[in-house]
Amino acid sequence: MAVVLITGCGSGIGRVTAQRLAELGHNVHAGVHRGDQAPPGRARAVGSLTYVPLDVTDPAQAQRAVTDVLAEFGRIDALVNNAGRSMFAALEETSDDDLRAIFETNTVGSLRLARLVLPAMRAQQTGTIINISSLAGFAPRPYLGAYAASKSALEALSFCLAAEVREFGVRVVVVSPGSFKTGSHRKRRPPGVDCGVERYRAVLAAKKRESVEFKAGRDPIEVANVIADCIASAAPPARVFVGPDAERLAAERRSLADDEYVHRLATAIAGY
Repeated sequence: MAVVLITGCGSGIGRVTAQRLAELGHNVHAGVHRGDQAPPGRARAVGSLTYVPLDVTDPAQAQRAVTDVLAEFGRIDALVNNAGRSMFAALEETSDDDLRAIFETNTVGSLRLARLVLPAMRAQQTGTIINISSLAGFAPRPYLGAYAASKSALEALSFCLAAEVREFGVRVVVVSPGSFKTGSHRKRRPPGVDCGVERYRAVLAAKKRESVEFKAGRDPIEVANVIADCIASAAPPARVFVGPDAERLAAERRSLADDEYVHRLATAIAGY
């Protein structure tokens, strides 16, 4: 069974994935941003499940997490970069600090962990790095601009890294979920700037309501099972879209010229 390090396991996709992988018999180190995010007791597991402090924006803590896994098991078979930060805001009301915070977690933090596990994976001549992106990274949406930009950057890094490390037996996979019930809408960073544009307020409120309603019933176990399949595969795909909405909207994005895509987004905003 695989030795797996996962980030962002305090809730949502990360927590469900950590528990699912342990149920399947893997040895899982599940990183949580804060100690109180670790659930009480132990999940039903065939393998092992250990919650560890892991803030991906803290280089020393990231190094410690990787070192501890290697000290216990002598190898790391899979890294799942799931930790993420998001916000709903018009880009005009997105501050420099907002942008830095989101990129530091979603993009820089993911590459930081990948760099830390790669020496062990190269020595093993095998390993899988799974970067959890989003449909927004492929088909960006208004009022999610900073988040979409960070995920688009993560995808570009992932594909370049995939090409660079394949000769060492390491695979890199981008998993792009659609909308799932994760509670992330309650933790989104608020806009850092208020430009006094009432239209932004109205559209933002409508999009928040839409997001909460859309995410009400989708179980993240579907994403966890895709991640488990990628870890088990000797040749996982470079990218997987998860969920019917992700597959449908990705196909729609591919079918539209850039001008057509922007026009469709602007028309949708005008309807709020």
